[in-house]
Amino acid sequence: MGFELAGLIWERPLAWWGLCLPALVLLAAKQPLRPRVMATGALSLWRRVLESPGGGDGERPQVPRGIWWLCAGLTLGVLAMAGPRSRAAGVTRTWTVVVDRSPGTYLAVDAPATTTRLTHGLELLEEEWRGLVRDGDVVRWFDGTEWVESADFPEPWRSAPRAPRRAPDWERWDAPGSVWLCARPPEREPSEASLCASGGRAAPGPVAIDGEDRLDWSGGRLVRVIGGAPRRCVRVIDVGGDLVDFIKLWAEERGLELTSGAPSEDDVLLISGGSVSGGVTSQSGALTIGIADESLGERDPAEFALLWSERLDEACIPAAGLSPVSGRAPIGNEIWNPGRAPDERSDGGLPGRAWEGWLALLSCGLVAVALVGFPR
Repeated sequence: MGFELAGLIWERPLAWWGLCLPALVLLAAKQPLRPRVMATGALSLWRRVLESPGGGDGERPQVPRGIWWLCAGLTLGVLAMAGPRSRAAGVTRTWTVVVDRSPGTYLAVDAPATTTRLTHGLELLEEEWRGLVRDGDVVRWFDGTEWVESADFPEPWRSAPRAPRRAPDWERWDAPGSVWLCARPPEREPSEASLCASGGRAAPGPVAIDGEDRLDWSGGRLVRVIGGAPRRCVRVIDVGGDLVDFIKLWAEERGLELTSGAPSEDDVLLISGGSVSGGVTSQSGALTIGIADESLGERDPAEFALLWSERLDEACIPAAGLSPVSGRAPIGNEIWNPGRAPDERSDGGLPGRAWEGWLALLSCGLVAVALVGFPR
């Protein structure tokens, strides 16, 4: 983004360190001249003069005009390298669209229709909000984890993330220029932000896995589907020792299948070992294990089993397509509640005309004058 100074945007401010060069040239040109010592008939008198205070100092010469021209050219060259740009006329505004990417947002807005609540919310957003965005406005999208600066909705976000996300902290983004994009409106209505809720009817479907069975919500009650649990895989790579035996028991108890092949949509956990640095790194759907943690060693077996059971359960993600009952419950009609527009910044808008070319040309001219017009 650069650095703003003197009404200009400097894209490479580190180049200002080059201003030390013309300063050093001036200091060198101002060094006092020391007279050359020549022996004469009164050698003892001259020696006493040299040994007296100030006797050895020469005069400080005047800086030649050619040196001034040279330093001026070097200074302009450094400023050109710093990349100065002026600002175009206008103002800037920043919109922040906060997107709810929790599982319920990707359910059908009206079963058996295939349009998701997110898609319907985007259509409502384009209809009601897009006309409020001016040319030159900055639009940022935030899903609680990732930022994307783009005029259009990020296409990868149209697909549900494999690891379930939570709804954003809405109250944190209750400010002018913020837009809440969600399926179900938050309990607390925004005071300054805009609200765009898609609404939606009940979306029956799977909500949980119980052993080999699947629990579905029919719209009014839970239904157990015997043997309907989907295939769920735990991919284990380069893990040995006592831990791999425990992982087999842990997976068997939860109805999970151990694999070591290529990734698939059925994976609910990736466990990789062989980390030389040691320690355990955990995130949603993945677990990295150090070599020293693979063996039981002198640890208590019960403590070892409890520790790793908690770690594996925490890192394991649900099967694809599951959504809690609260997400599948009916929401109601769509809602568009306009809030305050973002504050305008009278800073001249985006960077405009570049000046480094003219400064570089003028720098070359001054250096040429110093070298040709003032020969020594």
